[in-house]
Amino acid sequence: MNLHSKRISLRPIENDDAQDIFEYGSNINVSRYMIWNSHKSIQDSYDYIKSIQKMYKVAPISNFGITVLHNGKEKLIGTVGLFKRLKAFQKTYELGYVLNELWWGKGYAYEACNLIINYGFKNFDIHRIEAHCVVENKGSMKVMEKLGMQREGIIRQNYIKNEIIYDLYLYSLLKSEWNVFR
Repeated sequence: MNLHSKRISLRPIENDDAQDIFEYGSNINVSRYMIWNSHKSIQDSYDYIKSIQKMYKVAPISNFGITVLHNGKEKLIGTVGLFKRLKAFQKTYELGYVLNELWWGKGYAYEACNLIINYGFKNFDIHRIEAHCVVENKGSMKVMEKLGMQREGIIRQNYIKNEIIYDLYLYSLLKSEWNVFR
């Protein structure tokens, strides 16, 4: 699957993407609120790619590379995906995304999320999409709100990273809302 908009393309992640992934994956500002730790070596990026490629077999819309044309060639600037929730929530998926810090604040995360949400609602039996972000992550909140997601509340002390306990905001978007919002 490849998806395209005016400025970006979404495509499966390839081994050749390791350097671009390491570029943002090793940045502490990017990994600060992510569930994974900063990549310490290019091998961490290759290991990540290997795990993603295995997931495609069971989770076909889980992690796609966000690419742009930069200096005349394709550059991977992040990933975006929809992850199926537990069986009890059969028609609920979770939205996840990460972007190279050099590309923050330019609308690329919104554009990538918009593409994957459209694709997910049109091609999969999805009723609800959820997303979480650490309360301090203002940039991620802006993306979710621009997508039309509704903040449902705070999940208190739900996430621990590097011995710091964070509260999370829970956002959601229903398929019926997406159809109206579009």
